[in-house]
Amino acid sequence: MSIKHLENLSSLIKLTKLKKDEKHKLYIPDQKTNQKRTNDDFEIYLSEESEKGGLMLGKAINISGKRLTTYSTKIWPYFVKFTRENIPIPLQQDEYVEFISCGYQHLILATNHSKCYLFGDFNCSSDREKGFHFGTNLPFKFKETVSRLSCKITHLDCGEQFVIIKDEFNRFWFAGKIGFGIGFNYSYEFLRLDNGELDEDLNKFTKITKVVSGGKHVAICVDDKIIYTIGNNYNSQLGFGRDSNRILKYSGNTTEFKRFSFVKCEWNLNNEYQVKELACSGNSTAILTKCGKLFKTMQTEDKAMCSFQLINLMSATTEVITLGSQWSNIICLANDGNIYKIGDFDTDLQRDDFKKDLFFINQHLHKLKLSQGTTTTYLGCHTENEVRISRQNGVVSLKTNLPVSHVRISGQIMLIFCLKKQLNNLQLNLFKVNGLFDIDLKF
Repeated sequence: MSIKHLENLSSLIKLTKLKKDEKHKLYIPDQKTNQKRTNDDFEIYLSEESEKGGLMLGKAINISGKRLTTYSTKIWPYFVKFTRENIPIPLQQDEYVEFISCGYQHLILATNHSKCYLFGDFNCSSDREKGFHFGTNLPFKFKETVSRLSCKITHLDCGEQFVIIKDEFNRFWFAGKIGFGIGFNYSYEFLRLDNGELDEDLNKFTKITKVVSGGKHVAICVDDKIIYTIGNNYNSQLGFGRDSNRILKYSGNTTEFKRFSFVKCEWNLNNEYQVKELACSGNSTAILTKCGKLFKTMQTEDKAMCSFQLINLMSATTEVITLGSQWSNIICLANDGNIYKIGDFDTDLQRDDFKKDLFFINQHLHKLKLSQGTTTTYLGCHTENEVRISRQNGVVSLKTNLPVSHVRISGQIMLIFCLKKQLNNLQLNLFKVNGLFDIDLKF
């Protein structure tokens, strides 16, 4: 880490103490960042707690917010903002943060050069591991067989105590608590996951279209039709009964990690539906189809006979637009402007008590996206350049300079990631071709 990065990091820590008359303001370390910047290619906003250093501030800290006034019940979170100018990792001139996600007490980011950095720790216990300190950013390294291939990272997502990465060759890599959040062993190097049955459906005519992490499991979608899952199945969140012999067991040893493999779910075997969205809570997996059907994993009395079940909507005119997630709930935004939730054991939509007027729903209903993650308290909602975070006693609004990529809220970390739309090589070459000046190119 360069001296410049350390100086910026030091200034961030000093700015965590706000003056009394600034309590109502959104906390952004460098007030100049409120102005429109043309050279930024990403923005990262972080809030809440950081017992292990997951907020990239170099120490354990809590910036979750204070009461606005003595008589106010609203608690508004503060945010720390990172851009290319102050992020505490070395970036080359053509390098930027392309992927970022967070778990309970860790944050993982990856650059477009496929370099990964860890802040915080997968280990959520109070005992610090020897040689692993608050705010340490450790560059993960792929195994030699992968680095020789110069593979590119195409997806990154975090569970509560792990991270999963997909590369350009449709291989999946895992780091964190070896048993997908269950057990005692940790890996700070990437381990190759067994594609298992997944390889049967992967060929030159198919592609992986969605990858989503829950609390202790992962679900992926192939060609928006086929669902595969991997990880823990204590609540039948993999789409199989808990006693299914298709689910490989974990023995607790790193050498036995290879026994985890992707398993094809017995859903949509006739290719009747196309998947619009895939969401994972802490204990379940949900599928929203393009025709408006909603399915969710459900644990039944017969634990060996569990699969995805159709969720009953409020009425024939109710349509779910988009999905979000918390630890115990799948969150749904419907076309009636209401927020609904589906608990671990629910078969019907339940009206949520988050007030719909907090989410500027009426103006941007079909443009909204909900936050993902395993929080038990917050719910986020965003358009392209505005984010609103709500809890039972208040709401905070944050306007961004760059388009919002996603909002993830874990048990301790609140993450908002904004990324400038990057032009691919074909698009860049089009701009260089003579005679295209009269063509309006929109990306």
